[in-house]
Amino acid sequence: LACAENGQSFRDLAGGRGVGTFGGSEDHTAILDCEAGTMSLYQYAPTVFKARAAWPKDWDLVVSFSGVRAEKTGAALEEYNLASRRASLAVSAYNDLNGTAHRVLGDIEKETRGTSASRWLGKLAGRKAEDRKLDLPGRVRQFLLEERSTTPKAFQALLWRDARAFGGALSLSHHASRRLLWNIVPEIDFLQRSAVRLGAAGATGFGAGFGGSIFALVEAGRSEGFVRAWREQYSRRYPERAAEASFFVTRPGPGIRVWDESGPVRFVDLLFG
Repeated sequence: LACAENGQSFRDLAGGRGVGTFGGSEDHTAILDCEAGTMSLYQYAPTVFKARAAWPKDWDLVVSFSGVRAEKTGAALEEYNLASRRASLAVSAYNDLNGTAHRVLGDIEKETRGTSASRWLGKLAGRKAEDRKLDLPGRVRQFLLEERSTTPKAFQALLWRDARAFGGALSLSHHASRRLLWNIVPEIDFLQRSAVRLGAAGATGFGAGFGGSIFALVEAGRSEGFVRAWREQYSRRYPERAAEASFFVTRPGPGIRVWDESGPVRFVDLLFG
């Protein structure tokens, strides 16, 4: 499904133009393979299931759609694709410097695991003008931060039921996206900061950015009051956006389900048994 979108080849299926958006497999995997009441951990490129953990009953996710629609067509398409383009350029530059043939940043992370990245990132920083303008070292740092720190710490905090540590990982991920991916709009950043001020354990924008949505981790029992206060602060700061914004409380849900003769089943299980 992701390759149909981004045009890359998949096994024996030759790639083409796709629809022009250089997205990954995260949305597709979540829509198909999520299980209610759990958080799943996946590796991507290729997509590989790693682990699942039960979602704590005393944690709520409060989601806000900012009212800023993330455009992915026309002039906005190049900006949307920039994060993927920067990653590809960083991989190419690393291969040029080291005589390797890696495909994705994950390959480089595995090769350099246990060593400091500062030396070869310094070499990336000194390359041609376009590379310096696109801050390829910053793009790599964001990836390494997620791979080596933010995601493992968040999953460990989930296993330990440590809401403060989990929320801290969410906020760290958000700040790195704003600083290094350049995909956080002011409205989403305001929602992140106001969520933490209102007592959320942490919050982060999610998806490809450039608008869209954010979720905050809130103790169950406080969520409804939190929603009212969060919406009120956003309405005062961005009244024109608030007219289209939405706020709701949720928890991890299931993937797509269909009905067969025995009742509702996950679509992915119906396909693959």
